[in-house]
Amino acid sequence: MPVIAVVHPNMMSAGGAESFAMVVLEALPWIDPTWKEKARIVFITDGKVDFKALNEKFDNNVDAENICVVHPFLCSMVGKLEHRIHLFANLELALFSRCVKKHLDEYDMVVSTKGEMDIGKPGIQIMPHIPSMQGKAYGWLLRCLGRDEKNIKKNITICHSKYIQNGYDAIYGGGKSYVIDPPIRKCPKNKEWGERENGFLVVGRIDKEKETDKAIELIDKVREHLPDAHLHIIGAGKGRYYRRIEQMAKDRDYVYLEGFVTTERYFEIITSHKYAVHMREGEPAAVTIRELIDGGTIPFGHYSGGNIELLPNELLFNYGKFGELTISNAAYKIAEVLKDERLQKTLLQELKKIKLNDRGEWKKQFERIVNEEKKEDNKDKDSKR
Repeated sequence: MPVIAVVHPNMMSAGGAESFAMVVLEALPWIDPTWKEKARIVFITDGKVDFKALNEKFDNNVDAENICVVHPFLCSMVGKLEHRIHLFANLELALFSRCVKKHLDEYDMVVSTKGEMDIGKPGIQIMPHIPSMQGKAYGWLLRCLGRDEKNIKKNITICHSKYIQNGYDAIYGGGKSYVIDPPIRKCPKNKEWGERENGFLVVGRIDKEKETDKAIELIDKVREHLPDAHLHIIGAGKGRYYRRIEQMAKDRDYVYLEGFVTTERYFEIITSHKYAVHMREGEPAAVTIRELIDGGTIPFGHYSGGNIELLPNELLFNYGKFGELTISNAAYKIAEVLKDERLQKTLLQELKKIKLNDRGEWKKQFERIVNEEKKEDNKDKDSKR
């Protein structure tokens, strides 16, 4: 039976990268047409994984019985810090790499679904975010742990936006990288614009990187232009930052914390509201915005990252990091759309023209790239004999 090792830290954070990982886990068991049997998955991670909960959240059908979950000790220790201190992300992947290399002969394929990784032989790496530059001391530590950038360049690299690909190429400068628009959950049923509430949504885990607090502050200002505007926050969080958001919501009767919602509830909220905001600077792949577009909302996003590849200029704002005044400016730009029904109709028509990858199409593109690369690799090996 073929065996595929999949590496993905912090799976239960259940964000965009984890939604990609679930789609990959569905596609991998039969990815190689030459295999006569369904491949078994060894899932290497740093904590407990509840595939039943993830299937429900992301509307997947991952076969948990076909998966053996492995928790390397050192990776688990670092993982307790990594989701709070992202500096440790590459350190953790370097430790995962050491574990994979010890069992490399047991795996027919190795896939990293959360970033670049030295696998020890050509593998697959999914890039849901832009890689970060390493300082000299940190780079030296990673090399001491066996991380070799030459091996990283040998992987088949799948990027979920041109923005991510440009960042990857700038750091690693070589190797084969491809852009596949990220897979989304297609909205099963939409509502007419006139049937929706003048409310806003913000979707994603609740943490400082996602700037959830700024979404609340932005709606405070938007209400000066649209008094019935309100905000639903869809996503989970924990720690001091989450407690701050909880308190901000308690202080406002127009902010609702929805938490970790099912797919059914997710689309119910989306299709009953007109607008959404996405506050993160440098959003890499904008998968959430794509689902909000598919659900019929008008989403506003920061003028940076993958958002620029997707959204019309009228829906992009740059609030900067200079306090009250710039939040007011972002709110004013949003208000320009809210008060102009003709502009809303124009924007909705533009958004409908955007090509969005459903999961079936993403899997086809993914499988085609992987199998074409394998054929090329086999040709090269044959020519050297």
